[in-house]
Amino acid sequence: MSPEDTSPYAFYQYWLNCADADVENFLKWYTMLGREEIEAIVVAHREAPHQRAAQRKLAEEVTLMVHGRDALRAVEQASQALFGGDIRALSEDLLAQVFADVPSSDHARESLQGEGVALVDLLPETTLASSKREARQFLEAGAVSLNGERTSLDHRLRVSDLLHGHTILLKHGKKLWHATRWR
Repeated sequence: MSPEDTSPYAFYQYWLNCADADVENFLKWYTMLGREEIEAIVVAHREAPHQRAAQRKLAEEVTLMVHGRDALRAVEQASQALFGGDIRALSEDLLAQVFADVPSSDHARESLQGEGVALVDLLPETTLASSKREARQFLEAGAVSLNGERTSLDHRLRVSDLLHGHTILLKHGKKLWHATRWR
């Protein structure tokens, strides 16, 4: 399997998201782990399925075998960044992999000059808010993040917000992402 066919991040996420009903067999079929280790992982998973320990181990082992240690470290770093870490620390390539399948939109980079773009005005141009009123509500409630950090109602986007010189990532709630690309 080539990284050009399926990115290491998408590959890792595929295994991480496998169903509880499948994970035990997948650990047996697709890893080189011993029987005792698999049994211990399955027991731990049954005791706390919400922690997804079995899926994490499966994703680690298979990604390591197929893509190597460096790719595994990179996807684990990306996963941590998405769920509370520092998105700015992700490489440009990894950022592109992680956000390849999220909704996105293109915008004029010149508009980030001077006073910049009011976030409340931009949100309705994305998939995260249907109107300026809704955008205002989300921002007032603290439900919007900019490049992984909570932001405020009065925030104005500027060139300094760009990741790798061209992308600003917006998130509503815990899981709804939108990538804005500035050209």
